[in-house]
Amino acid sequence: MEDPTMTRFHCLGLLAVVALCVPVGCDVPVVPTEGTESPATYIAGTLRLVGNEISGPAILLRFDCDNPPPPVGSGAPVDFVVVPETALDSDEAPFIFPSVPPETCSLLTGFVDGDRDFHYDYAVTSQATAGDIAVTTETVVTASSEEGSDYIPPSVGVLLRAETEVPLEPPSFELRDPVLGEVVAPAVELGPTVGTTPQVLVEVAATEIHSSAMDVDQPVLTLVFGPDGDEDGLPDDLDGDGLPDVLWPRVLVRRLDPLDPAGLAVQDPGVLLPGLVVPLDVADPLNPETNLALAAANLGLPFDGATPFLVDRLTVLVPPLVVTELDPLTTAPIEEVAASGVAVVGRYQVLVMNSTGQRWSLPNALADLGLEAQAAAFEVLDEG
Repeated sequence: MEDPTMTRFHCLGLLAVVALCVPVGCDVPVVPTEGTESPATYIAGTLRLVGNEISGPAILLRFDCDNPPPPVGSGAPVDFVVVPETALDSDEAPFIFPSVPPETCSLLTGFVDGDRDFHYDYAVTSQATAGDIAVTTETVVTASSEEGSDYIPPSVGVLLRAETEVPLEPPSFELRDPVLGEVVAPAVELGPTVGTTPQVLVEVAATEIHSSAMDVDQPVLTLVFGPDGDEDGLPDDLDGDGLPDVLWPRVLVRRLDPLDPAGLAVQDPGVLLPGLVVPLDVADPLNPETNLALAAANLGLPFDGATPFLVDRLTVLVPPLVVTELDPLTTAPIEEVAASGVAVVGRYQVLVMNSTGQRWSLPNALADLGLEAQAAAFEVLDEG
């Protein structure tokens, strides 16, 4: 699975195979998974399906608390387990995450895969799709080892509830020229001096996906405007960029690891470029056909920082800046960063995250299945 990059999903050596045992107190062998330092413990509990008739295997994901998944963050799972449909008894099934390091804070979540299209080896298929049942998120902190011993008490009795149907498909998209509408792989060339690299405008266009790995019908982008604090009927411009504030979708442009043979893994630590959603035609800002804030207002949608306006395309501006700090958000000119010795030239992943927590990234592995537009990457070129 890609990290939301998401790079190729790290299945921890395809996971140790764990037999799910129903009787309470049964002996569960805990086998260290490849890459897990010893000593280790485990997290175990019960998955409960609540109030729905959708069935299928459950995909349970474990995230690091410091690197949460969308929509809170952009983290990748560090582990996953599949609870087979046959393990359910009266809408409950046991689960276990083996080989969890001590003193680890984990976020457990996941989904019931109603259409059975999960595949750990494809980033875009490792998430919930429309009709799946979302699993609540629980925080679990594993204990430390006992004094004078390698034994670490396990975390048991965790209850995960699957109860909310996922209403939307992931935001599958293509990158297009905003004027010509043609599929593009956007690129920018570094200027010889600081401040000369141009900014890039690109259209993120929702597109249906039909492949042997997955199908995505009617994908949308969840455009969520910031609040209307001054009550003038339009979202405010609190960041002072001359545009109505947009909270979602979030667009990140992240440098790919040049050493990854698949060309899909995001470099860590890496280079992050901001993506700014432009919800209007800056040359004609009052045009109701292109000003999406006006369009949302005309539909009576509230500007409350939460209500989504579903759209099928958005213009994104990628300025010649590098994010140097996230909190508070701090940027520096890309030429200045390059001059400091940081490698900025190369291919970049474009990651789009909806307010639902679903995401899509280009390039992704679906390109191997003949979907050429899914191979597009943003690129920073050397000058000359």
